[in-house]
Amino acid sequence: MQLFPSKKPSIPVSRDLKILLIIGGLYALSTFISNTFVNVFLWKQSGDYMDIATYNLFIYLLQPISFFVAGKCVKHVDRTLIIRIGVIFLSIFYMVVLLLGEKAVNYTYMLGAILGIGYGFYWLAYNVLTFEVTEPETRDLFNGILGSLQSFGGMVGPLLAGYIITLMDNFKGYSTIFLFIFFSFLFSDCLFVLSKEKNSNRSFLYPRGFQRKEA
Repeated sequence: MQLFPSKKPSIPVSRDLKILLIIGGLYALSTFISNTFVNVFLWKQSGDYMDIATYNLFIYLLQPISFFVAGKCVKHVDRTLIIRIGVIFLSIFYMVVLLLGEKAVNYTYMLGAILGIGYGFYWLAYNVLTFEVTEPETRDLFNGILGSLQSFGGMVGPLLAGYIITLMDNFKGYSTIFLFIFFSFLFSDCLFVLSKEKNSNRSFLYPRGFQRKEA
């Protein structure tokens, strides 16, 4: 019997796992800011609940459709290409908001559609990549760190963005945080250049998700 148990061997962490964690952290920080302040930004322009409802409706309409399309594509092309498409759409969303400025409220349906497509492609590929870059011994570590990054982003992101807006003119403050989010997603897209290609030629068996598993 050992009085002092030997130290557990260190768990090898791949480069792709680290890249996926960085991207997940940036995504969490950016979306926690945008989920709060894009709605406020649109509300300040019109003061009409229907504009906010239209914006969010198109997000939730396009997200499942793009999720399904991404699921079909991810079985035939590189997974990193699918998540990059999602990140590109998210970057386009913030660039369009910046370009439209105070006219953004006139295009809520378009903004919601772009964001919904970005969410669908991003989350489908991110979930698939999570299982591909982690092993049983690293999955708990990955989920623990990612959860911490998401919690940190949820606490710090809105506070930091709100502070920036109060320091500047309304529109200048919103433009600053949207520009920050745009560059965050642009940086995330560049990180995928460092990751390895992950291809598959399997079938997309989506009906299995609706089948009831027998006990």
